[in-house]
Amino acid sequence: MSRNNILLVLLLLGAPAAANAQVDMSAPPSDAPADQPAQQQRDPIITMFDNFSISGVVAGLCKPPDEPTMGRFMRNLNVVHHATIRQMRQQMPDKSAKEISDLLLNRMQNLNQVATSAVQQKGCTDPEIVKLLDTFTVNSSLDLTKQP
Repeated sequence: MSRNNILLVLLLLGAPAAANAQVDMSAPPSDAPADQPAQQQRDPIITMFDNFSISGVVAGLCKPPDEPTMGRFMRNLNVVHHATIRQMRQQMPDKSAKEISDLLLNRMQNLNQVATSAVQQKGCTDPEIVKLLDTFTVNSSLDLTKQP
């Protein structure tokens, strides 16, 4: 398992202490540097990455999945993760692979904090949290490894 994949697992399974701020789950994380294109915030693959990340954290906190389900989810997240890196490289050709990896890691950490805080503030039965649990179910039932 690569370093990035290990970080994905750790971030999804080990949610950090939450921030005490109000959380808007629909807002993108505020991790973009000033020179990062605004388009990245609206890019479909970035949005998909965000949805995978947030739903994985929420599921881990509210309804921990069994091992096969988590395995499927992580395989799909890995596909999305690599597609996100490819997209970020296209959008920021002046950034090194390490800089892009660091940006994505920072984004995941921010998403982890947002999701953790939302669960702590709203609880697992909140309709928005339940919707994210449903998103996790969909994300873990896909097989993105067979996509072209």
